Amino acid sequence: MMDDYAEAIREIGRERGLTVFDMHALLKAVGREELAGLFGDMAHPNQDGHRVIAEALCEFLVTTAGIDTPKPVPPPPPQVPVGEAHAWDFEAGLQDWTLDSPEISLDADRAASGRQALRFHMQEPAKDHRRALSPALPAIPGQRYDISAKVFPEGQPAGSYGLYVMLYATPDGNGRYIEPLPVKGQVPVPGAWSPWAGRVQIPEGAVSFRVMLWAERGTVATFRVDDITVTPVAP
Repeated sequence: MMDDYAEAIREIGRERGLTVFDMHALLKAVGREELAGLFGDMAHPNQDGHRVIAEALCEFLVTTAGIDTPKPVPPPPPQVPVGEAHAWDFEAGLQDWTLDSPEISLDADRAASGRQALRFHMQEPAKDHRRALSPALPAIPGQRYDISAKVFPEGQPAGSYGLYVMLYATPDGNGRYIEPLPVKGQVPVPGAWSPWAGRVQIPEGAVSFRVMLWAERGTVATFRVDDITVTPVAP
């Protein structure tokens, strides 16, 4: 379907004499395996994906405009203090996680390690999205983190769910978030523990962040999540 949509856009460009930035061709050329590392879920690029698209778009605009000025050399990245690592296996309970729906609970029937995991059990669509949020962690702008978890889907889901990092302008992680960073979307293989993993970089303006497990309001699915980790990446 996306191939047909992209070709329709190209055809409109040819018919009307319009310049087209072909992002579809760009992403297809990346290759399936590398492309998976550029998306937080099935539809939304992560930070690395946005960077690849932005760099290609800038090159396209400069070339199209006939600008031959050499590309400026970016300044070296500033030194950033290394943040703290965090991990949750839920063996000691919720460990200050917040569950905003009765459809999310601690469950002792199946865990990736130990005895307990978080379970999302959604039998029908809801009025709002379902969320499980970690305690607020201090954000260091410029710091990169590897975020990982293990997920066990039961059967094929209807709808979507995923792993995110939510950024806040307050130290306690309360109030309206300022930006969500997608880490990874749902795992297509049911009946087994599979890894969720991705890397995020904390932008300027963020004071704290939370790890969020999210299922959209229309999702009908059951899955478990365990062994969530936040690991700072050394400069």
